[in-house]
Amino acid sequence: MSKGSKRLWAPWVGATLLGAGVVTAGACGSLAEDGLFDSGASSGAAGTGGAVAVSTSSTASTSSGQGGEATSTSGGTGGIATTTSSTMASSTTTSTTTSTSTGGGVCGDSMRDPGEQCDNTDFGPLTCANLGFSNPIGLVCNADCTVDDSGCSATCDGQKLETGEVCDGALLNGHTCVDLGYVKADGVKCVVCQLNGAGCKATCGNGKMEPTEQCDDGNTASGDGCDATCHTEITAGSGLTCATAIPISLGLGTQNVMGTTVAGGAHTAQGCASAAPDRVYAVKPTANGFLTANLVRSQTSFDSVLYLASTCSDANANADLLCNDSRDPQMQTTLKGGEVVSVRVQQGQTYYLFVDGAAAAAAGTYLIHFSLASGTDCNDPVTIPIESGTGMTVLGSNTNIFAFAQGTCGGGAAGQVIYSVVRTVAGKLDVDTVAGTTTYNSVLYARSTCNSGNSEIDCSNNGGTAAESIAVGNVNGGAATYVFVDGSLPNGSGNYGVIFTP
Repeated sequence: MSKGSKRLWAPWVGATLLGAGVVTAGACGSLAEDGLFDSGASSGAAGTGGAVAVSTSSTASTSSGQGGEATSTSGGTGGIATTTSSTMASSTTTSTTTSTSTGGGVCGDSMRDPGEQCDNTDFGPLTCANLGFSNPIGLVCNADCTVDDSGCSATCDGQKLETGEVCDGALLNGHTCVDLGYVKADGVKCVVCQLNGAGCKATCGNGKMEPTEQCDDGNTASGDGCDATCHTEITAGSGLTCATAIPISLGLGTQNVMGTTVAGGAHTAQGCASAAPDRVYAVKPTANGFLTANLVRSQTSFDSVLYLASTCSDANANADLLCNDSRDPQMQTTLKGGEVVSVRVQQGQTYYLFVDGAAAAAAGTYLIHFSLASGTDCNDPVTIPIESGTGMTVLGSNTNIFAFAQGTCGGGAAGQVIYSVVRTVAGKLDVDTVAGTTTYNSVLYARSTCNSGNSEIDCSNNGGTAAESIAVGNVNGGAATYVFVDGSLPNGSGNYGVIFTP
């Protein structure tokens, strides 16, 4: 239960005073009013839920004298006693007197009554210790006599795992080195109630970059851009020219590479501004699929640009296949990193990736996340990480891909490419095909669960080569939305462009 919530417990049952029509209860209690009381020349007691007892009596007496009549009636109703007397004399003078009284305390009298969780400083037996904290101090009584436990706080003492603590001493709360990004679980420690990975060990050559590694290309060979200790190989002149492009051998899976454009090369692209120093990577996929590269914003220190080409030129502007520059749509701030490029690639062919800057003085450090995915089924979708900023365009083709899925508005007759789109922070997500780049009758749909048609969020099929557009709506940060780029007959296969807009 989160701090600040109101915890309720069963209050004790207060004593009920039974008298001739008198019921006494705490001011915070309640009584039902229907069907509990009788009238007439009989008396009885009724209880509701064992918490309230009611007694009713009615007495009538008549005496004659001097031509007069006297009647006295007393009755109890819902904790209120009423007495009425009437005397009728020959002079026909009538006198009536009514009195009402209630029993019990009120909120604010510093005495905890039935129905109250607390009253000023009276909390009964409740303290923060009853709620799982070592320090019993911290409860506050609200004006309506309910308890506010937001003042209860954890004590990092190595004795007890409390609310708000990740860990405490030897109590790790199930955490391991895996929670810190390592493959091997052993070695994590708790320091000042926070996880410490000083004892965690990375495994170089497993294809997963762990916190103490600069890269991990799935092997421990040097000379391929990532050395035997999983540190990036940037020797003098590396990545400055097409001839010295940093080699990246990429199999199905992921790989991370760190680098810097400071004192880098000088290349330009036809598709976007790129006047700053740069680094060039020669990426060779070892399988057919979809090559994706993105600059991780949290580890990129400058206003970057990312572009991909099938050839490399030091003298002329490169004919890029795709170029992206993540920008603030309102142009109020400079965004660092966040660029994504993704294209369909062939095994054994070399593709050149350029990490560049948007302006002449834009240079710094960066982290590239590479991935190669088949993209043809839910077991290996193309992962697209989306940072806040302008939309990111990807290129692909559904030609010669097996068809197994369809949306409610079409598809199924042609192959589909599946993208796992993940926003790094919560927010909206829109998806559109690019009319000028898409050469076939495309169909676009999104699901929250990849292999479940019942989880479809939106579907678009405008026919021909018209652009498709779907609105996913707000998504949670880190949660995947599965976008299917499909096709309908006739002409259900071809090349496409898709824009993912946060």
